[in-house]
Amino acid sequence: MIFSPVNDGPDRIMDVESSIRANSFFDPQFYIPASSRGKLPDYPFFPSTALPDYNTSDFETACWDIARACVEWQAKGNFSHIVIPTRYYDDLPSDYVGQISSCYIEPFLSAIEETGISKSILLTVIVKSVQVSDEENRNYLLNWLTSYENINGIYIIFENTMTGKQIKDPMYLAHCLYFIKVLKDNGLSVHIGYNNTEGLLYSLAGPDSISMGSYENLRKFNPSRFIEQDPQTKKQPNPRLYSGLLFQWIELNYIKAIQQLYPSWKILFENSRYTPLNFRPKEDWNLRQPELYKHFFIVFSKQAQELPENLIERGNYLRESIQRARQAFIEVDRSGVVLDDNSDGSHLSAWLTAMNIYASL
Repeated sequence: MIFSPVNDGPDRIMDVESSIRANSFFDPQFYIPASSRGKLPDYPFFPSTALPDYNTSDFETACWDIARACVEWQAKGNFSHIVIPTRYYDDLPSDYVGQISSCYIEPFLSAIEETGISKSILLTVIVKSVQVSDEENRNYLLNWLTSYENINGIYIIFENTMTGKQIKDPMYLAHCLYFIKVLKDNGLSVHIGYNNTEGLLYSLAGPDSISMGSYENLRKFNPSRFIEQDPQTKKQPNPRLYSGLLFQWIELNYIKAIQQLYPSWKILFENSRYTPLNFRPKEDWNLRQPELYKHFFIVFSKQAQELPENLIERGNYLRESIQRARQAFIEVDRSGVVLDDNSDGSHLSAWLTAMNIYASL
């Protein structure tokens, strides 16, 4: 698990069974350091808590004490790693590397050394689209990330600003795979946060873990998750049900149509102990219905576990699975069910093309 302080306070996280914490890590979520969203203020080391009148110049002085408190809390929780946080920028400043190094990396590495903690160290990095797609920006970032001898791994968050539920840019996906591979080739562990189904594609580069987000704001990074918002102005997405065969979340409005028009509809939705509940939606069915996500966790984790260990075999296996999904979408379409762009299989051709591009890099 990746523990989220914006959602859960320190007491609740510490109440989680120790064996689970030991196989999980804590994301400090300093992304918007002036934020007071959710449970973040409950952590004394969160920047806006330690500095009630938060400003950047004061943080540059206080960051050493904040780092030490955050490191000590993570050590107390006996998590699998000590995570160095980062902050989010809408637009990267010209001295981005210098700011992150001086305010986050150096204070945290110093705190870890002073406290004598021997756990593996993960550095959080948010990778913007331009840092993936542009070769000069990509190489600069990779050179920086691989320059720290004391950092064992990267907690990487690919920030894409593309519209739609799924990523459909094959060049972007291929370069994400290349980015992961370079980090792995340099001996770093790689843990990828905020994934949708493309996490299975990213597995082709051999990362150590891929996250499986439940709600949509956990499947795609958005800084708004860490900013106070008026709930009345927030538009809620329509509920969706995950199909492992299709590598897609299908909007629930289409489920009855699929049942009525596609005779083999049962093959599209894998069995789990929550499946019957998913197919008997109540009148008040909504996107927070827990069965939708519990079903997804079971199905998606099984998909991940079935991936072959050998990366070449994994690629062949995933390619065959994608082709089966594409054929299933063709059959559904022929039955008369015309799915929208966020429920159809248009992302799968991008996956296959990305695999071919990645193989050529």
